[in-house]
Amino acid sequence: MDWKEAFDEARVNYGVVQMASEVIRDPRIHASRAFLPVDDPEVRARRTRRQPTEAPMVSPPRSAT
Repeated sequence: MDWKEAFDEARVNYGVVQMASEVIRDPRIHASRAFLPVDDPEVRARRTRRQPTEAPMVSPPRSAT
């Protein structure tokens, strides 16, 4: 029995966390525009993640009233 089956049998809530190499290839991440292209020939990376406050899926904070 693997850990998922054991957790399911015990009715334990859990979530699977992706490896970084899986995240960068996840089509849902790209569809959410969570990454920005890097346009710098001196940087080896082709993408970088948006700041959480810039991500389109995050609502701007509400002002305190």
